[in-house]
Formats: sequence, structure tokens, C-alpha cells
Amino acid sequence: MIEQAKTGESKKKHNIYTTAETLRSSNKNTHDFVIAVGKFIHKHLKSFNKLYKTKNILESRFTSPENAFDKGMSSCGALTNISAAMLRSTGVKIRLIHGTHKKSRNHAWISVFEPEKEKWIQYDFTNSRDNNYSPDPDHKIKTTCNDWEEIRSLIEEEHRAWLDAKKD
Repeated sequence: MIEQAKTGESKKKHNIYTTAETLRSSNKNTHDFVIAVGKFIHKHLKSFNKLYKTKNILESRFTSPENAFDKGMSSCGALTNISAAMLRSTGVKIRLIHGTHKKSRNHAWISVFEPEKEKWIQYDFTNSRDNNYSPDPDHKIKTTCNDWEEIRSLIEEEHRAWLDAKKD
């Protein structure tokens, strides 16, 4: 589970973690659990009159899942962070994927290890082709990681290159 700030006193678990526990207990199959998490996140986003638009990829990828959820962030990085945190908090193995999609030169989604199938399955909560959050063929993987910090320099370099191209 993502470690919460240590203040000397016990902090209440964030809603994403208590909900993850509830969803996991009612969805023993990993695939069904992932789908339930995606539906929960999208239902939450619908509760906002206006979704929070991230300023750039750095904010999208490096905002904590709790803050992204509370703000109503709907970027691919935010949805990846929220879903990964929820799933990991119950012991599910997750990889973060940094790649491209026809709608975005920098896109994020997750890969989940499903022990029932004994393989990694990809899920995209922003650009999917069906209600199972299956990535469409336009998804291209650049790299995978366990944490965005592992590839922070790559993300920052790509962001700088994009800013430079915008100036021209």
C-alpha cells in the first residue's frame, strides 16, 4: 500500500483505499476487480461539475493518486495513478506504461498481472475500445515501469522537447 504521511498519529485511510478493499472482497477474479475499479473511478469523475484539467504531463504523472482523485483529474496519468494505487493497495501487481496513442504523443495506462490467466493484461481507463478497458491497436508502448520516478528524466525530456517545438 502507498505509505501515508507519518504524523505520529494514525491517519484515516483515503476513500480510494477503503473502496479498493470493498471492491476486492466482492470481486475475487482479478479482471472483474480491475473493471470494478475503473467503473468506480469513472462514476466518481461524473460527480464533478467540471473536471480538473492538468497543466502538463508532469502534473498528470506526478500528482499523488489521492490528490488526483480529490481534484477530479481525468488525464491519462492521473487515471493510471489512481487505478494503480487502488489495485496495488490490495496486493495486485501493476506496471505503469508510458507510450503513445493516436490521440496523444505521451499516453499512460496500466498492465495488470492476472494470476488466473498467468499473464500481464493491459487496461486503459482513458482510451479504450470497450467496457473492459482494453487498449485499442493504436496504443504503442515506449517503456514500462513500477513508478514514474524511474523514468522521470525521460518524461521531463519529452516535455521539454514538446515545449521547444511549440515555440517554433
